[in-house]
Formats: sequence, structure tokens, C-alpha cells
Amino acid sequence: MLLCESSNGPYAIKCHVCEENLPDPNFTNQSRWMCGKCTFSNSDESAACEMCSTLRNPDMSNGAKIKPKDSKAKPKPPRPPPPRISPSSQGDSTTEQTSTNLRKGFNRQNSSLSHYNRSKHEERLSLKVEDVLKFCAEANTRFEDTEFPPLSTSLYTEPEQHPPPTMGDTRIVAWLRPPDLRVDSRDKHLRWCLFDNPRSTDIVQGILGNCWFASALSVLAENSSLLERVFVSTICSSLGVYAMRLCKDGQWVDVLVDDQFPCLRDGSLAFCKAKRKQLWVPLIEKALAKLHGSYGALTSGTTQEGLAILTGFSCESYDFETLEMSEALSEEHDLLWARLLSSVESGLLMGCSCGRRSMTEEEFSRVGLVRNHAYSILDVKFVQGERLIRLRNTWGKFSWTGNWCEYSECWNLVPENERNKLMTKGAADGLFWISFTDWLKYFNAVYICFVREGWHETRVRGVFPNGHSEKLTVSRLAIFDRSEVDLSLHQQSSRGHKTRDIVDLLLLVFDDRWRLVAHNNRKLRNHVTCSTILEPGYYIVYCLSFTQWQVEKPIEYTLACHSHHAIYMEDIDLPVKYSHGPIQFALKKGVPAMCDSLGSMYTYTLNKGWSGQLTLAVNNNPVNFLHIKSDLTQSVNLVSTRGVCTIDVIPPRHRQIINISTQLETTASYSLRCKQSFLSSHIPQPGRWGASSTHTPNITPLTKSIHSPIPSHYF
Repeated sequence: MLLCESSNGPYAIKCHVCEENLPDPNFTNQSRWMCGKCTFSNSDESAACEMCSTLRNPDMSNGAKIKPKDSKAKPKPPRPPPPRISPSSQGDSTTEQTSTNLRKGFNRQNSSLSHYNRSKHEERLSLKVEDVLKFCAEANTRFEDTEFPPLSTSLYTEPEQHPPPTMGDTRIVAWLRPPDLRVDSRDKHLRWCLFDNPRSTDIVQGILGNCWFASALSVLAENSSLLERVFVSTICSSLGVYAMRLCKDGQWVDVLVDDQFPCLRDGSLAFCKAKRKQLWVPLIEKALAKLHGSYGALTSGTTQEGLAILTGFSCESYDFETLEMSEALSEEHDLLWARLLSSVESGLLMGCSCGRRSMTEEEFSRVGLVRNHAYSILDVKFVQGERLIRLRNTWGKFSWTGNWCEYSECWNLVPENERNKLMTKGAADGLFWISFTDWLKYFNAVYICFVREGWHETRVRGVFPNGHSEKLTVSRLAIFDRSEVDLSLHQQSSRGHKTRDIVDLLLLVFDDRWRLVAHNNRKLRNHVTCSTILEPGYYIVYCLSFTQWQVEKPIEYTLACHSHHAIYMEDIDLPVKYSHGPIQFALKKGVPAMCDSLGSMYTYTLNKGWSGQLTLAVNNNPVNFLHIKSDLTQSVNLVSTRGVCTIDVIPPRHRQIINISTQLETTASYSLRCKQSFLSSHIPQPGRWGASSTHTPNITPLTKSIHSPIPSHYF
């Protein structure tokens, strides 16, 4: 790009910084020319390709290469090698067709700096705000949002089925603006403002059960720059017009709201509020309620979801409900502690959830904790050889009363100067320290938000493949410099939509030789994250979900990519089976079990971190058939792509995904019990275990793309 002098990739259509169109490389009179060998766009002054050194005039060189004129010039980064599917399938028509498709893409996206994307959104939203302000000034009135009016429809997802909300002696009776709100007597002398040096202790949760949102806000308040980015303007509006930018289901959304809030009988805010007459807390809460249809849609959630909405960055959850507790911390505990320390040092945002299923509510209240409640993680430290974590309850009360609480004798072991720094006297604000051991005992998950300042981002939409899909569409990444990459897969949220269920999410990343590079643990979440470091080259990203495999209406997703360096992403169609990626994944990560004495027949089982199970059968025998029976009838809270009991006959030198089971109800635990029986025989006819065909249940047109046997030479 000549105007801004930014360096763009060889496939770039627009500059990744200023987004101006690049000159068409096919015309030499536009000060650029395209190399006929590597297609790199070169400046008109270059006699040879700046990437591969091929002479500009093909008649002069016939592809010969020359040295650059300036031998001291900084070398260009190497172009990614041409993609290949498999070294063992050279000359295969399928492979040739796949390589061709890898080079031809659609829905192309060049990554751009996240702060540049933000400025573009803010510029567009500022124009909308100016129009609203102009209208209000001419009408001599304050702004009232007609899209989210002060009515019961904005309070409930189903207002006709709900009486006025009550909690004790509280009742929502009016929608009031800031000048009419009742505030704490200590704050009456202050003026209303949007921000006033915001702190995590400013947040007070109201009668709405949205502690996940309050916890995320509390964590975000520790980084004022991130918090202020939510708003287009940080100035308090006299006309009640506020514009915000939130990330819903992986896509940035502009939200415009007024400053009318639901209030109780005494005139105080019914829901979340901030101390010292700050408006940022109730305004962000209202914007989120508008985004999902009503305040009632905000009940129940995770801090991970809140941080993803507020920041737009990738977030990951680490469940340690199943970790065994013991006096001596296990290796898994050490890894978790190291992860917490590194996250704090890297400036990442964190929250956690309290409530192990094996403990009663009374056990939690006895030590000052709230079961099934979200807490903010503010700090992690070693104190006198003890691992300590600093938490905050968003209620602003009910603090930990065990070891290392505010009045614990454990602090007597700490030198006075260090104790004064750590002892914040914040029990009244819900602040407290807790030992890592006790934290593991009472808490069950931690959420980490990967805040990446100065990184590039790109987002593409797609639909999950299923039995009704006619083609396999995947995303291809072009990496030009070694780069750390955060991939996050988002589905449409079920928040505010009772008829919409969340599905399982799986991300698989392969290189151009179909070698597994990275993956996430399959989960039933609103979004999942996969972080890795990629070398220069091409990569294929599979976005998969199996619980909706036979659903006729396709389910949409958004794939977001944050990268340290600029990358290139596009959608491509591949002429390979849907099962190609999952089979390669199972071969790499599955647990093998031998099915015959010759070692030519195996099953590979995936169940750790899988939210269910995948079973792959591999028959490498050149003559015999593999008869396999898989029985899941004793399992609980699982749904299968084929059925709970399957019988299959797998031909020689073939592979088949036998079954994929998934946790059905996310709020309850599941039990997986799988019994398998095997038989090696040269007879292909069924008959074992009462089967009437080679596949029981039959492989239907909807399941053949994932469950049909595939020849081994295909891989």
C-alpha cells in the first residue's frame, strides 16, 4: 500500500490497516505487477519478483531467477508452501481436486488491528448518536429508547406470564432517570457521572440473579482502559443518550440506550448499580438487557460469557470439579496454580464459580461463601510460602470466614509491612483472601479472558455441517510469520430464547498435510477457545457440532481469530468426507485398544475432555472383516448420533466412526458406560448378536457422511 506504507500479504485485496483497495496487480500501468509464478504483487520499479526473484518478463527468463539488486535489503518473509493433503496420495484425483480447492476460496478476510476495527465502529456509532442528539435538541426533550421502552416487556422474556417481581419487600414500580434516583446518603453531595475512577468495589448487585455479569464487570474494572472502550464517549450525556459496543455471539454489535432504569418503591435502582453516583454499571447492564430482549434474560450465566461480551477477546474455562482433593497437591493442581500466576503476570482477566456438587448449601454458608455464585479473581500471590487468591463477591458482602480471611490468625505470621499492603480491610465490600487449597475445595471452575493488546483480529460467519449438507466448508488460514493465534468458536446464544438449545462445539486445526496441530476440548458452551502457535503455511480449521447432525435447519456460528501478526482467512469447500477430520483427530488423541490377536484391528476411543465419547474402529487386515458391537444402554444423560446400541461389519482396510455420544443436559452430570464386543471373520454376512444387516441401526442418508466406512488409502 503506497499511501500508508503498510506491508500487506501477497493475497491482500485491501490494506489491513487503512482498508484502501490495493492496485490491481494484473495491470502494469497501475504501478504494480503480479508475478506469473508466485502471484506476488510487486512495485512497478522492480525488475524481478520481490518474493521469488523471478524476472518480470517471462520471455526473457523462462522462470529463471536473479539476485535482488540490493543485496543488503531486508529479505522478505517466505511465502507459505503450497498446501498438500497427504504425501501418500500423490496423483490421487481427490487430492489434486482438494489442493485446487485449497487455493480457491470465498468470503475472504484479511485480519486488521483490533483498535482500528474499534475506531471504525465508534465512528459509525458516533454518527448515529449525533442524529439522535440533533433530534432531541430540536424537540427539546430527553432521549427515550423506543426499541427498549420502560415497560414490562423490557423486564421479562414472557411478561404476560409473570407477576410484578418481588424479593422480600421489594417491588419494581417505576423507571427513573439519574436526577430522580435515591442514592446512599454518603453520595448525595456528588454529581452524576459516567466514570469516577472506577473500581471493582464500586459494583453492587441488585435483585436480579446476574452475578456472572457483575463478576465480569468487577474484573473489567481492574483495567480502566478496557472498561472505557465499551462506551463510544466517556462523557455524561445531559440528554440521556449513551452508545456502547458489545460482542454478542462473536460479532460486534452497536447498542444505543437511554438513562431510564427500573427502580424499587424507595426510588433506588432495582438491579446492578455503582457507588459514588456512577452510571457505567446500570448502563452496560441495560445495553446487555436490550441486546438479549429483556432484563429477565440476564439471569444465570458464567463469568466467561460476561468477559467475552464485554471485551470481544477469547475466553476459556477450566473445570476442576473432578480433580481429587488431597493433603498433598497433585501435579494437576500445580499446573492450575502456574496457570493462575502466569495469567496475572500477563494481565489477563479472570473469574471463578463457587459450588461443588458434592457439598451442601449449608457447608458453603458456614464459611461465608455463596453456592452457585460467580466471584472475581483480583490477584494471586505467594505469602510466606502459602498460595493465596484474592476474590470478590459481587454482592459486596458475605466474605470468606476461614483461614486467611480478614480476621484470621494466619496473618500474624506475615511481616507487618507486607500485611498492611495485602490486608485491604475490604470484607464489607466482599473482598477477601483465600488459600489455594480451600479455593479448590469450594470452587469448581475458573474463567480466563485472553486480553491481547495490539493484536490483529478477523471474524467469519458460517454454518455447522450436518447430514443435510451437500459440501464441507471449512476455514483456511494463511500464516506468513510465526504467530501466536487464539481461535474462538461461537454459536447463537440461548439467552432470551427458551426454545433454542446450545450444541456441542469442537475446533480442529490441521496443517496442509492433514496433521493435527491444535484442538479444544469439546464442550456444550456458548463458545470455546483454542490457542496455539502457528508456523508460516496454510492451515485448515474444522468447526464441528454433532448434537445437531440430523437437524434440518442449519445452525450458524462465528469463528473469531486473534493473532499476534497479520493473517489471511477464507472459506473453502473440500471434496473430503465430513468424517475425515474427526477420524484424524481420533487416531492422534484416542486411546487405542487391540481387537484381534494379529494387531491389525483397533478401536480408538475419545472420552477425556469430550463431554461424551467418540469410538473409531480401524480394520487394517487385508482379508478379514471386523464385527463390532457397541452398547451404551447403561449410560445416563447422553445422546447419540446413531443410537445407544450399534452393530457394524467393517470391510478389510477400512475405518469407521462407530458412534458419537454427547452430554444431553448441561446442568446435570452424565455417566458413560460402554461395553464393546469384537469378532474377526472372513465372512462379511451379519448374524452375530442378532444383527440383520451390516450396520444396525442402518446408516441413513443423514448419517452416512459421518458413519460410513472409508477405505484406509483415502487418508
